[in-house]
Amino acid sequence: MENSILTVPAARTIPVQAYTKTEYTEIVVPEGVEIIEPKAFQYCSSLRRLHLPRSLRYIELKAFEGCPLEEIFFAGTPSEWEQVEISPVKNNTVLTARKRFALPGEAAVRASRTDRSPQIYAQARALLESGGDGRLHVFVPELMIPGSYFKYGDLMLLIFPHGSTMVIDAGRDDCHLRTESFLDAAGVSNLDYLVFSHTCPDHVAGGPLLIKHIWKRGGEVRHLWWTGQKHGDEIPMMVEMLRERGAETDGAVRAGRSFEIDGTKADILGPNEEELKGDANIGKIRNGQSMLLRITVGKGIFLTCGDLFEQHEKRAVERCGSELRADLMKTNHHGGYTSNENAWLDAVQPRAAFSCSNDNGCIRLIEELRRRGVDYASTGCQGLLHFALSAEGEIEKTTQYDEMINIMRVN
Repeated sequence: MENSILTVPAARTIPVQAYTKTEYTEIVVPEGVEIIEPKAFQYCSSLRRLHLPRSLRYIELKAFEGCPLEEIFFAGTPSEWEQVEISPVKNNTVLTARKRFALPGEAAVRASRTDRSPQIYAQARALLESGGDGRLHVFVPELMIPGSYFKYGDLMLLIFPHGSTMVIDAGRDDCHLRTESFLDAAGVSNLDYLVFSHTCPDHVAGGPLLIKHIWKRGGEVRHLWWTGQKHGDEIPMMVEMLRERGAETDGAVRAGRSFEIDGTKADILGPNEEELKGDANIGKIRNGQSMLLRITVGKGIFLTCGDLFEQHEKRAVERCGSELRADLMKTNHHGGYTSNENAWLDAVQPRAAFSCSNDNGCIRLIEELRRRGVDYASTGCQGLLHFALSAEGEIEKTTQYDEMINIMRVN
């Protein structure tokens, strides 16, 4: 289709997959549009030129995946363009295309940001040296490699009230240097628990390298937990590695089981046996079989549930009900548009939430959390995160950066 132009109807939002695989060479997004949702123009393989309005605020993940963009016309100034939140996940041509601006002005000079990572790492090291401070601490690193456009997945370090350590998920193997740097800076030389929510590569592929790094530091990984989900080779590899070193491996960490760690209670709310019968080689089923882990310290509760999709959230709400209530919540599926629907938020009732994400997560989710008064952070926008949850249910949050504009993107 030669020199074909599509002018999108005016609306606040261009929905998910609204124009995927169309063959237009030029697309005009009119004034008034603020949000281009995930995959909105995915695989428009002829798209070379794009007109974007001054009103634009967000371009979400994979919105222009597979689009060979060469030129973008923006109806504002260079500094206004700098304030558009662009997910780096599969939007590389948006970031690299030649930009033209309708209004004059200098490119924005980003003000120097206060980097709190030294203080956050110092606190982690102090906790490990002193044997904890009676609170549950959750440290969440930003794993993305600048200039890369892939999703790097989940990794969390938990330090329990008396200093026991747990890593939940290990990201992709590509980002192992960032994982190793994070563990070293936090002072982690031994790991009491290595836990995998499910077997997607962005959660397990970095595991073998993480274990080897702990060994290289002279430490040990003492326990490995997973649900028994049958997919991929990484977990069987880690089981074999760890058993040779005398570690305990438990592949039946499922609904109904509970563990005590440093006076906290770790309850497994899912998956149950019936849910694990589905074929884990199918991505949505694999995500839906994620471990639902609730950790209670006194009156404070932390909930993390891997990559549940909306339909799996509904199933969990029906089965678990009020058991899902938590003060601090890791959002499901990286805060993405597939998950964290209102029924889930109604059940969990979080006071604070965070996403392991290359960007800010889903704009609809952020707006809903703001409406509910939930304090929110994302690794892709605020870098390294630290939450401390007390036995009284108080939550203390520290982030590497303050701003909610994606710090990793490059133009």
